[in-house]
Amino acid sequence: MKNISMDEFKKTMQGIWTTSVSEETLEEAPMAYKPMQEIVEQIGERVTIQKHVAPVYNFKASDKVKLQSGRVRKTSTDR
Repeated sequence: MKNISMDEFKKTMQGIWTTSVSEETLEEAPMAYKPMQEIVEQIGERVTIQKHVAPVYNFKASDKVKLQSGRVRKTSTDR
């Protein structure tokens, strides 16, 4: 598996509203998945792609959830 840097992760998420870009979610970075073109090539003529959509919002849960006050609420795994 390719090592993914935080800088690389942040660059791929530019233009997408997110609070989820962190070390805890690196394995969910876009480049951790197969490239879209590779998937499209494998699909071949089995489907007709009508439209490609791009995300505008991203949310990934992590072990710690920040509250609006800036404090961190511990999850059940932290207790």
